[in-house]
Amino acid sequence: MFLLDVTNELARRKIKFAVVGGYALALHGIVRATMDVDLVIGLSKKSLVDAEAAMKALGLSSRIPVTAEEISKFRVEYIENRNLVAWSFVDFKDPSRQVDLLIVLGVDDIEIEKVSFGGKPLPVASLDSLLKMKLKANRKEDQLDIQRIKKRRKAGVSEVSAEVTPEQAVQFLEDFRVLYSSKDEPTQAISLRVPGNVLRMLKTRAASEGKKYQSLIIEILRESLKPR
Repeated sequence: MFLLDVTNELARRKIKFAVVGGYALALHGIVRATMDVDLVIGLSKKSLVDAEAAMKALGLSSRIPVTAEEISKFRVEYIENRNLVAWSFVDFKDPSRQVDLLIVLGVDDIEIEKVSFGGKPLPVASLDSLLKMKLKANRKEDQLDIQRIKKRRKAGVSEVSAEVTPEQAVQFLEDFRVLYSSKDEPTQAISLRVPGNVLRMLKTRAASEGKKYQSLIIEILRESLKPR
């Protein structure tokens, strides 16, 4: 699982960090589709250099041509004059593997909770901290997250379902990431009853495109799961 690959590498190097963004919401039981793993770390030169080395060890490269030393030296300028909020890393061979290191705040600037995941406690931004971050950013895509966080805090359960565990929510994000990478897992047989008219349409469309109708069903399912 990509999240564990990333956090284990940071922990192995004794880099202080916390999960924020969509994965943090998932670890609080709130399901929201995202691919990139958002993190906060220390903002000292050493922390940035160590984090850069960790990203390289994971096969990730900086999206922009900057180094940890430059981020450390020019961080305020990057934020104020270039609107750089996060230092992004990506696997250019598999762009679904993305990590964003926030540079607008450090790990000591937020409230952190330990959430049990993968057999160990994982440092995650608290719901209060996540709400503050979302309110400050206040982008269009943050509005729904703000509503979900408020509802989660009020009800004490996930908006989606009280049965959604952190493991299920994060697995959803991992499956979503794999969906975009086009590297599906082996297929599984399911029993599915389809109305006759729908099945005929599927078979006709598949034949016109030179495909098996089962393959077309998978394509349609994959597309329907992507956010609009």
